[in-house]
Amino acid sequence: MKRGVKSENMKIKRKILITISIISLLFVGCSNTNSNQNMKVESKQEQNELNKASLDDIEHDVPYANLDTGEIDIEIINERYNNVDKQKLNYDAIDIEALVEEHNNNPDNMSKIYIAEQPNSDTSYKTILEGYSYISEGNVFNFTYEEAIELAKKVLPDDIEEVDYTLNKELNTEYKYYTSSKGNFRVDLRYANDFSNKDIDEIHKDSIIAISYSKEFK
Repeated sequence: MKRGVKSENMKIKRKILITISIISLLFVGCSNTNSNQNMKVESKQEQNELNKASLDDIEHDVPYANLDTGEIDIEIINERYNNVDKQKLNYDAIDIEALVEEHNNNPDNMSKIYIAEQPNSDTSYKTILEGYSYISEGNVFNFTYEEAIELAKKVLPDDIEEVDYTLNKELNTEYKYYTSSKGNFRVDLRYANDFSNKDIDEIHKDSIIAISYSKEFK
C-alpha cells in the first residue's frame, strides 16, 4: 500500500472515531489487528488541513489542535460563538451511520467500529453544531450553568422554549429539551462532579466540562 493512501485512511478513521465520541455514542467491540501500524502520528500539515473549514461547513467542523489526543482549539470555538450568525445555521446532521458503514466496508481499514445506542435512548435525535461543541475528551473546560445556557442561546433559534430535562447519573449529564419553530432540540451538559445524590439546584452549582447539541429528526 502506498504511504499516501495509508495516511489518508488513517486520517479518515481517526476523524470518524473522534466525531462519534462527540455525540456521546458508546463504542463496543472495537478490534484492531495491527495497533502499531494504525497508531502513526499524522503530520502537522495533515492536522492543519483538517482545521481549515469552509464557511459553508463550519457547523460540522471540529477544529482539532491535536488529532492524537482529541484536543480541540478552544480559541476557535470561542471566536465562533462571539461571531455567530444564526441566519446561516442550518441545524442539519451528519449521517454517522453512513460514515461508520463506509469505514467498515473499506478493506484497507484494519479496525471495525460498532456503535451502541445513545445513552439517553433518544434514537430520533442526531448530533448538530459540532463546530460549536465543547467536548471534554482531551480538553479542559470549566463553565458555570449560567454560562452554558447563554452559549446555547447564542446558537439555538431565538424562540426556543425549554420543555423538559432528564439526568443521566452514570454519565453526570443533564439533557435539556427545547421546542422551537425550527424543530426540537436537545442540549447535553456534562458536569465535572458526580451528582448521584444531588438535587437539580445543587447540580447547577457544579462546573460543566462539555456542551453539545442534538436535534430531533423524525
